[in-house]
Amino acid sequence: ATELGVDRRQWLDWAFSERRALKPDRLERIVVSAMKQSHKACLPQMGEMMKLKHFLEQPFEGDKFIAHCYAQSDIGETEEKPHLFDVVRADRPTLVLIGPEGDFSVEEVRAAQAAGFRSITLGESRLRTETAALVAVQLMNLKKTMG
Repeated sequence: ATELGVDRRQWLDWAFSERRALKPDRLERIVVSAMKQSHKACLPQMGEMMKLKHFLEQPFEGDKFIAHCYAQSDIGETEEKPHLFDVVRADRPTLVLIGPEGDFSVEEVRAAQAAGFRSITLGESRLRTETAALVAVQLMNLKKTMG
């Protein structure tokens, strides 16, 4: 994600998270290596592991999306989820929540929606967490390129 221009990464402790702790030194080595390889001048900010409730209370001036695998009826929505590419705007800061391998819990999706996050899809395939994050970033980059 560093190579693609991500400004900030924030790890959250989800109900279905596989890891409950991070190794900051290892993560920083990986990010610095990616930064050097891609000739990026800025080191992305990396937040420490945070509880969802605390994260949702943080201010964010921009568009907020949550990419999950639930059907609308499972989470009380009536509209079909739009594709991220169709709703992301090149002129706005954007935050996309990508869940753990087991997806978000229904309660986590509802909490995010209550905090102003809009449900989106990244396509028909069920993606691994790392892949989903890269797809989301690249879709946003493509939209910026296209204007």
